[in-house]
Amino acid sequence: EQPWYQLTAHFYRGLFRFGILSDAGSDAFRRVMFGTIAVTAAIGLFLTPAYLSKYNELAELFTIHGPIQLTREPYRLAVLGDGAMAIAFPMLIVGFVVVLVGSALYPDEIDCRVLLPLPVSRRVVFASKALAVVLFVSLFALAAHAGVMPLVILMSNNRWADQSVLAHLVAHGVAGLSASMFTALVIMAATVLQ
Repeated sequence: EQPWYQLTAHFYRGLFRFGILSDAGSDAFRRVMFGTIAVTAAIGLFLTPAYLSKYNELAELFTIHGPIQLTREPYRLAVLGDGAMAIAFPMLIVGFVVVLVGSALYPDEIDCRVLLPLPVSRRVVFASKALAVVLFVSLFALAAHAGVMPLVILMSNNRWADQSVLAHLVAHGVAGLSASMFTALVIMAATVLQ
């Protein structure tokens, strides 16, 4: 197997345990991490029923009341605000996780002592650590994005929507993942400057 693959797997497993914890403590920490991932997805899923009544009321507004027909501007404004929240929630989660594990991106003293005698370049070590951190943060990002997807479907599945549900999902996916990546990169760059 390639050295970068083995190093990435090693560093990735290392993100789930701390040297100061015992084996039982490391197992408990792993359970807390996976519980946090589940709670992240659940928060997004709990948002959907809260917004269901809002979008039902907005749909009822757009009926013809005698000679007066209401505009769909309240619906557009609601989708704009809720869409921004659906992008910001995963960004917040990703930012929080990157702040917690961002220092793991750079080799520490133990890594240098153990890996320097091996025939592995510094570039491979850094790339392996970066890939491990990206994979770790991706767990949380995917859980947060999956959690808000029902809300995005609720917002876009309306007769007053400007786009189809699929187009709205693709646009939200691109915007949300780009925003999350931008957040992660900015925080990682800020840790370098410190």
